[in-house]
Amino acid sequence: MAWIYRISFKLFALCFVILLSSIVSISLISYQYMRAEMMKHEQVYTEQLLLKVEQYLDLYSAMAQSLLSSVDTMVEEGTEEALQSQMDHLYDSSIDYINNIYIIRPDLSVTGGNIYTKVFSEAVPARESIYNNAVKAWPETVISEPYQSKYSGYTVTVSKGLRKGHEYVVAAVDLNIRSLKGRLLELSGTDDVTLGLLSAKGQVVAWPAEGPERAGNQAQPDIGGLTVQDLLNEPYRQITVDEGGRPKFYIEKRYLERLNWVAVAELKGTRVENALDLLEHYLVYFIIFGLLVSLGASWAISRYIRKPLNSLIRIMRRMRSGNLNITIYNRRKDEFGELASAFSEMIRRIRHLIDDLNASESLKRTLEIQMLQSQINPHFLYNTLGSISNVVELGRPEQVDPIIRSLISILEYGVEDAADEVTLKEELENVKHYLYIQNIRYDCTFELELHIAPELMGMNVLRLMLQPIVENSIFHGYQGGRKKGPIRIAAYCTEKGAVIEVTDYGAGMEGADAEPWKRQSASENKPSRRQRIGLYNIHKRLQLHYGDKSGIGVRTAPGQGTTVIIRIQKGGGTGHANLNLPDRGR
Repeated sequence: MAWIYRISFKLFALCFVILLSSIVSISLISYQYMRAEMMKHEQVYTEQLLLKVEQYLDLYSAMAQSLLSSVDTMVEEGTEEALQSQMDHLYDSSIDYINNIYIIRPDLSVTGGNIYTKVFSEAVPARESIYNNAVKAWPETVISEPYQSKYSGYTVTVSKGLRKGHEYVVAAVDLNIRSLKGRLLELSGTDDVTLGLLSAKGQVVAWPAEGPERAGNQAQPDIGGLTVQDLLNEPYRQITVDEGGRPKFYIEKRYLERLNWVAVAELKGTRVENALDLLEHYLVYFIIFGLLVSLGASWAISRYIRKPLNSLIRIMRRMRSGNLNITIYNRRKDEFGELASAFSEMIRRIRHLIDDLNASESLKRTLEIQMLQSQINPHFLYNTLGSISNVVELGRPEQVDPIIRSLISILEYGVEDAADEVTLKEELENVKHYLYIQNIRYDCTFELELHIAPELMGMNVLRLMLQPIVENSIFHGYQGGRKKGPIRIAAYCTEKGAVIEVTDYGAGMEGADAEPWKRQSASENKPSRRQRIGLYNIHKRLQLHYGDKSGIGVRTAPGQGTTVIIRIQKGGGTGHANLNLPDRGR
């Protein structure tokens, strides 16, 4: 299986993946584009159908209004015999669109053109609601909900109240729903499309796919898996019902203001599915063709480059043992020959650079760390001996032995190699010894407050990193013991490494006064003795050990104390630096 690691195979695989992915991507994008265009075409098609339905029903409504206006004229001018004759004429001339046209009198008797109203012209209680609604809405026209009539079958009544003297009569037209259904079928023009009409209250006016008319909520068609009420409650005009990622039904609704109806177009996804099936077959063939083309092109490209690469690989294998003294002899004059010559020269230069860099860096860091250690230990010893002297002068010899034991612990801790790392727990123990000495020296209490999670106690830090900062807090923050207060040490992890904060609540400084040590560390000027022992010393050691992104920052304000922030960059040091952090954030 070693052949899978060869660059020739990787080049072949890369070319193959790029070519094949390009072909597949273009194919899929084209497929999605054509699918979207098909859906867009279906949407436009249904919108046009509903527009035709609206135009037809506007004419239908206008025809019904015209009939009612004609009846209004007859009521004003004609006799009963002439009125019956005119009603017959209007009914005969509009029989394709209406089931009946009639007049309802206050006693609920009728005069109409339909033969049933001629035979059953006496008062019928069922006409009372039509009469009352029309009189109440006078002079407006009223359109009823669809219902089952004994004389007109399943119908919708368009009625209007007419004043005749001191009384009202009502002119009514029963629409021919069967004829309306036939017209909807003609407009749809295909079995894939169903056009229907619903009242605003959710009753079916006309739905060709439902067969014989039935009254009220009994005639509830299943519209793409939605009930009539679900469809009316849907806030969107256009609804797509998908099954398996494909459009199974496409539904669009349109509100018809003149009739207070909702026109619905249900477009089954059969045509789209058939087109997509055919398109998918072509897509599969095209991808197979792209696979073959990708294999051929990738093999040709790989073969063209394989031979010079194999030659270069054989030379590189000879150098795998680590012998950088090998010289590459190359006779090629093309780019690969130039690459081989450049590679040989690069190896030679790298060999010299590595030797020089290792020697110079090792010497530089050794000398700098030794210098920093020599700067810091005498300073600690000086202050501690001063503390012992003060205790003796105060006449408290019984405290000399504890101070000396703490001093011995500090000296043993400090004389180790300054480049060594210790745990944060060990560094804090050294700080506790130091604070013990200072508390006795100044006859003052500097409490140590620790806010460190137990799992961070094993974190690796530089030896003698915290003690000089605590010393500065006592000398500068608490003015050499003239004030007392706590010293707070907190530590937490970040995504980039670790942060340790040392805070005192003493005098504080102006922001500008806290910066000179930093400017000294960034410049070439030699810092003063006091600055070398303090923050500059620690800042420099952190950068040498953990990298330039590590170091110290200061946050302070007059009268509000000082916080020294130590940032240690993870993975930015010399290679031996290891924070040993727990696997979690702050």
